[in-house]
Amino acid sequence: MTADDHGSRPAYTYVRLTADRSLPLTVQDHMIRTADALTPHHPFDVHTLAASHVGYFSRPRLFAKLLTSLV
Repeated sequence: MTADDHGSRPAYTYVRLTADRSLPLTVQDHMIRTADALTPHHPFDVHTLAASHVGYFSRPRLFAKLLTSLV
């Protein structure tokens, strides 16, 4: 992703996963801050789920509820 690409879409959402041991919260937060610093006029819309790295599969209803709330 480049700064030009990032501003070309209406919104970006990042879903933080609190129990992710592959990408700990500190790493996830660093990625968000880095991307937001690249395009401060177009920051991520950040949401947090209590789930592991595969939370999308292990907690699909929770993830689906989040997705439908974004519409």
